Amino acid sequence: MGDEQEIRDLFHNWIKSTTEGNLELARQCIADDAVFLVPGVGEMDKETFAQGAAGRAPEEAPIDFELGRKIPGIKVFGEQGDVWI
Repeated sequence: MGDEQEIRDLFHNWIKSTTEGNLELARQCIADDAVFLVPGVGEMDKETFAQGAAGRAPEEAPIDFELGRKIPGIKVFGEQGDVWI
């Protein structure tokens, strides 16, 4: 299996676990140095994103996920990858 397919599978597992409320599994799918760029919120790290997904951030409502989301682009650079959705 190629790197791009592995990233697609990981993304699928992350979305599924997040929407099902299994945030511990969702956290395991996210690298510690991951950065999320969320419209209207800005840059978020792994833990801030997980709190927002759970609705625990005091200033934010839970993040709304789209289950049928497709990944338009994945770029792999050695040990790093970028995913834009």
